[in-house]
Amino acid sequence: YLDKVPRSWVKLAYPSERPLGSWSNNLQNRILQIQDWFADPTITPHCTWLSGLFNPSAFLTAINQTTARQQQLPLENFIIATEVLKKKEEDITEPSRDG
Repeated sequence: YLDKVPRSWVKLAYPSERPLGSWSNNLQNRILQIQDWFADPTITPHCTWLSGLFNPSAFLTAINQTTARQQQLPLENFIIATEVLKKKEEDITEPSRDG
Protein backbone atom coordinates (compact mmCIF):
# COMPACT_ATOMS: atom_id res chain seq x y z
CA TYR A 1 0.00 0.00 0.00
CA LEU A 2 3.04 2.28 -0.09
CA ASP A 3 2.26 3.55 3.44
CA LYS A 4 -1.05 5.07 2.28
CA VAL A 5 -4.59 4.36 3.40
CA PRO A 6 -6.06 2.01 0.78
CA ARG A 7 -8.60 3.60 -1.55
CA SER A 8 -11.26 1.09 -0.55
CA TRP A 9 -10.87 2.29 3.08
CA VAL A 10 -10.87 6.00 2.21
CA LYS A 11 -14.50 5.78 1.07
CA LEU A 12 -15.55 4.68 4.56
CA ALA A 13 -12.98 6.47 6.72
CA TYR A 14 -12.46 9.97 8.05
CA PRO A 15 -10.34 12.29 5.88
CA SER A 16 -6.65 12.22 6.67
CA GLU A 17 -3.31 12.79 5.02
CA ARG A 18 -1.49 10.59 7.53
CA PRO A 19 0.65 7.67 6.39
CA LEU A 20 -0.95 4.25 6.91
CA GLY A 21 0.83 3.41 10.19
CA SER A 22 0.01 6.74 11.82
CA TRP A 23 -3.55 6.61 10.44
CA SER A 24 -4.05 3.14 11.92
CA ASN A 25 -2.78 4.23 15.37
CA ASN A 26 -5.00 7.32 15.22
CA LEU A 27 -8.03 5.20 14.33
CA GLN A 28 -7.33 2.83 17.23
CA ASN A 29 -7.17 5.77 19.65
CA ARG A 30 -10.45 7.15 18.30
CA ILE A 31 -12.10 3.76 18.78
CA LEU A 32 -10.76 3.52 22.35
CA GLN A 33 -12.28 6.90 23.22
CA ILE A 34 -15.68 5.82 21.88
CA GLN A 35 -15.47 2.44 23.63
CA ASP A 36 -14.77 4.18 26.94
CA TRP A 37 -17.96 6.22 26.54
CA PHE A 38 -20.00 3.19 25.54
CA ALA A 39 -18.77 1.25 28.57
CA ASP A 40 -20.71 3.63 30.83
CA PRO A 41 -22.42 6.55 29.07
CA THR A 42 -23.65 7.97 32.39
CA ILE A 43 -20.12 8.97 33.38
CA THR A 44 -18.88 12.28 32.00
CA PRO A 45 -15.30 11.92 30.75
CA HIS A 46 -12.69 14.01 32.53
CA CYS A 47 -11.13 14.89 29.22
CA THR A 48 -12.28 14.72 25.59
CA TRP A 49 -9.96 14.46 22.63
CA LEU A 50 -11.93 16.76 20.28
CA SER A 51 -9.84 16.17 17.18
CA GLY A 52 -10.30 12.44 17.76
CA LEU A 53 -14.05 12.73 17.28
CA PHE A 54 -15.49 11.99 13.87
CA ASN A 55 -17.80 15.02 14.08
CA PRO A 56 -16.52 17.43 16.77
CA SER A 57 -18.97 20.22 15.91
CA ALA A 58 -21.94 17.90 16.54
CA PHE A 59 -20.44 16.96 19.91
CA LEU A 60 -20.03 20.62 20.90
CA THR A 61 -23.59 21.39 19.78
CA ALA A 62 -24.86 18.50 21.91
CA ILE A 63 -23.02 19.91 24.94
CA ASN A 64 -24.73 23.28 24.40
CA GLN A 65 -28.15 21.67 23.96
CA THR A 66 -27.81 19.44 27.04
CA THR A 67 -26.59 22.28 29.24
CA ALA A 68 -29.37 24.60 28.01
CA ARG A 69 -31.98 21.98 28.89
CA GLN A 70 -30.46 21.30 32.30
CA GLN A 71 -30.35 24.99 33.17
CA GLN A 72 -33.68 25.74 31.46
CA LEU A 73 -32.16 28.59 29.45
CA PRO A 74 -32.43 29.45 25.74
CA LEU A 75 -29.87 27.68 23.57
CA GLU A 76 -28.82 30.96 21.94
CA ASN A 77 -27.46 32.12 25.32
CA PHE A 78 -24.71 29.50 25.20
CA ILE A 79 -21.24 29.55 23.70
CA ILE A 80 -18.36 27.12 23.94
CA ALA A 81 -15.39 28.45 25.89
CA THR A 82 -12.18 26.50 26.14
CA GLU A 83 -9.17 26.83 28.35
CA VAL A 84 -5.88 25.51 27.05
CA LEU A 85 -4.13 23.66 29.83
CA LYS A 86 -0.56 22.53 30.03
CA LYS A 87 -1.57 19.26 31.63
CA LYS A 88 -1.47 15.66 30.63
CA GLU A 89 -4.76 13.78 30.35
CA GLU A 90 -3.97 11.72 33.45
CA ASP A 91 -3.53 14.93 35.49
CA ILE A 92 -7.18 15.93 34.94
CA THR A 93 -9.04 14.23 37.77
CA GLU A 94 -12.64 15.39 37.28
CA PRO A 95 -14.91 16.49 34.43
CA SER A 96 -15.65 20.12 33.64
CA ARG A 97 -18.13 21.93 35.85
CA ASP A 98 -20.64 22.46 33.04
CA GLY A 99 -21.07 20.71 29.71
